[in-house]
Amino acid sequence: STNEASACLLGGEIDKCIEQVSIALQLNPSAEAFRLRATAYRHSEQFALALADLKSALNFVEKNQNLSEAQREGLLDATQKQLGVTINDIGMNLLAARRYREAFICFKKAITRDGNVALYHMNIGKCYESLNNLDSALTSYQKARALYERGEDADSLEAKELFKQLALLFYERGRQWYNIQCYKKAKDEFTEAISLVPDSSVFHYNRGEARLHLGDLIGAYQDFEESTILDPTFAIALERFAWIQGKIDPMSPKSPKQNVVAPRETSDTDDEE
Repeated sequence: STNEASACLLGGEIDKCIEQVSIALQLNPSAEAFRLRATAYRHSEQFALALADLKSALNFVEKNQNLSEAQREGLLDATQKQLGVTINDIGMNLLAARRYREAFICFKKAITRDGNVALYHMNIGKCYESLNNLDSALTSYQKARALYERGEDADSLEAKELFKQLALLFYERGRQWYNIQCYKKAKDEFTEAISLVPDSSVFHYNRGEARLHLGDLIGAYQDFEESTILDPTFAIALERFAWIQGKIDPMSPKSPKQNVVAPRETSDTDDEE
């Protein structure tokens, strides 16, 4: 029976679930049975078979004359949403394989079936970011963020991953603005990154550099200090903080560096340039 098959699926016995549902479908086909087997196929990453079963479920519902309009609409909506979940899983496999354009198409299709799933927007944002379309990535991440917060899922693992991804995107945009000397925009982007991941010493250090170029010595001092507190081994931040202490407090030891240019000999992850 489908009840026994459901129990098998919950217990991780996927092959047994598929076998039992297949027997049930031969005896008494139903949309629910097709959808259950599609779920089992999806868990075993047999995506073509899962999609075929979901299409069979749609056809079954559309041709069933015994359903009320409300029942038909409910079953069609549930099946379309399950299609979205399956297509998203296909997209995630493609994303992991760095086939970004194909993954993008999958996530777009998933969103058309259920635009209120934050994960779909986060995934399509990853595609945009991988294709270096940072503005579209930001829009997608912000949409996902709003959905997580609206659904009170802001503390979920998925939401935390999103906030980290969004923070890195703001940071990257800040680096780009900094490198073309748009320091005000760079500072604003770094501030957005810090609002999402406040314990990043790199984010604070980079905002300190942007503030330094804007002539905001107090703000730069605060950022360099926070960066050294968050990571006492961050050599560049320690050097900058020692230098700016001499600028803010004449009694503090001064660094031999007397310029405001960001240190050059750094790794890509530690400096803007």
